[in-house]
Amino acid sequence: MMPQGTPARPARARAVLIAMLRVALVVLFLGAAATQVLLPLGAAEIADVNPEVTHLVVPYSLAAIVAIAFGEVVLVIVWRLLTLLAAGEIVSVRARRLLEVATICVCGATVVVAGVAVYLGGFAEANGGGLPLMILGGATLSAAVALVLALGRTELAAELARRRVVESARDMA
Repeated sequence: MMPQGTPARPARARAVLIAMLRVALVVLFLGAAATQVLLPLGAAEIADVNPEVTHLVVPYSLAAIVAIAFGEVVLVIVWRLLTLLAAGEIVSVRARRLLEVATICVCGATVVVAGVAVYLGGFAEANGGGLPLMILGGATLSAAVALVLALGRTELAAELARRRVVESARDMA
């Protein structure tokens, strides 16, 4: 026999976890925003010390800012998904659309990061230190996240379709 207060425990635990995740999202968002502001300043300092890379400051800074912006959009989407989860509406068309946008953003960031890696490895001849490989590893990780999001979206679409079938069968009965 279950104790009287047991059903409330999972709901309370979920609320605490959602609150903790939201704090983490705020910290990540603020860190990303600060990085977008500080990154060009750091790149300019590197160009002052190494004038041979001055021509790369603007394009690489823009690439990083765009990739980070994609990440910020994903953070906002995760916040909205948490809101749907807290409201018990996570299995919905809205959640599926949010996952689609998140997938597109992660794919966009992957393309930007992979482009930088390819340029560094193939055209800029920056093969020293394995930097292009590290960046390509980041792009691979980002691509894996995009695939996970796409799988989640597919599973969510399948669950929505299953629920529609059950509801229409219930209406017919």
